[in-house]
Amino acid sequence: MPGVLKKPQQSLMLTSEVENAPSNQPRQQPTSLEGLLRFAVEATRREDGAGPSNFAPMEEEKRKFLEDALKSMTIDVIEILVNQIKTFDNVGNVSEVDDVTEYIQAFETICDYVDNIDIANDFYKIGGFSIIRPCLESKHSELKLRAADLLAELCQNNIFCQNVAINHGFLQILVPMLKETDFNVVAKVIYAISCIIRENPPGLHLFDGLQGFENIKEPLLNMDERTRKKSAFLLVALCNMDGNIKEKIISLDYINEIVTILMNEYQTSFEDCGMLLQTLIEDNESGISVCRGHEEFEEFLKNHIEFTENKDEYIEANAIYKNLLRQIFPEGN
Repeated sequence: MPGVLKKPQQSLMLTSEVENAPSNQPRQQPTSLEGLLRFAVEATRREDGAGPSNFAPMEEEKRKFLEDALKSMTIDVIEILVNQIKTFDNVGNVSEVDDVTEYIQAFETICDYVDNIDIANDFYKIGGFSIIRPCLESKHSELKLRAADLLAELCQNNIFCQNVAINHGFLQILVPMLKETDFNVVAKVIYAISCIIRENPPGLHLFDGLQGFENIKEPLLNMDERTRKKSAFLLVALCNMDGNIKEKIISLDYINEIVTILMNEYQTSFEDCGMLLQTLIEDNESGISVCRGHEEFEEFLKNHIEFTENKDEYIEANAIYKNLLRQIFPEGN
């Protein structure tokens, strides 16, 4: 794979460009090979216009300076990734109390590059996925969450890496991790699962077969705001992806649980839970009937609509409460 340009440490500008540029106009320097090529083409086009050309054979000293500058701007991404992968050779021996600073730095370096789909695919081809399983199965929580985060970055909107993750059995590891007691780990696990199965029907089918919908109910019901929000958001996305998922979730008594959550003290995750409830009961009389079984729910919605009315910080919550009231209790509302 070709190298990529680093941010230049020293400003590079062709001599004729400096001479012809307005003194008060800042020059935007190229930060990629494509940008550098465009820079050179535009300079050539200007020189090819009317008037004598200012170009002359480049002096050896200037030529060497330009070559060295270009070399310093170019890095070999694959070489960097290979070196980071080697850091994990003995990661299976890490205990829950060991210092993992070296591994954290390696994860951060890798994540700096693999958000690019081509580089993510190359990361698999050079054996990078081999570091994920031992870290997910590690006794150290930081390694677990970093591995889940890396897996999410690799698979997000990347069907190739999604299928690699599925074929490597990572969902079989991730789904049981939804019951971890460290909410930081669980939040990253939900993120990884989401990036693997969203818009991927085989992944969604496998998640269902692994009792994923039963297991993700736990982080939805706990008191941690991050895991509750992420769980609700993922479930809404999956319902929109496959209509059968809605019936599956309703059959697991999610609606009763969500109504109970909403009727507790207000939290920022209520918008996500309310959105999930809206999705589940839309065009679904059985779901609406379950909500009506909570005798105090109508009064609760009315009270919270009044409380959140015309308050900027509750705009979304207010809209959700109003929609729920109209959907569940349409008479007089």
